[in-house]
Amino acid sequence: MRVKLGNVLEWITWGSRRQGDPLNRPAKKVAVEVHRRLVTLEGTKRNYGVVVDAHDFSADVFAANELRTKVRSKDPRASQLEL
Repeated sequence: MRVKLGNVLEWITWGSRRQGDPLNRPAKKVAVEVHRRLVTLEGTKRNYGVVVDAHDFSADVFAANELRTKVRSKDPRASQLEL
C-alpha cells in the first residue's frame, strides 16, 4: 500500500482492551487470536492465562482453568490487571 503526502492512513488493530478481565476471556477465543497471529503463545499464558496448542491452535480449557486459578491465587489484583 502506498500512501502519498497529504493522505490519511488509519490502521485499526485488533485488541481485547476494555473487554473486561483478561483472565475471564473465553479460552477458545484467545486460541483463535493465536491462529490469526494477533497474540503469541507466550502472550496467551502471560496475559490471558490460556494454554494453546502450537500445532492445531486448540485451547486446553482444563490447563487454562488451572493456570488462571494459580495466577489469581498469587496476585489478588489479577482480575484488575490491564493489558
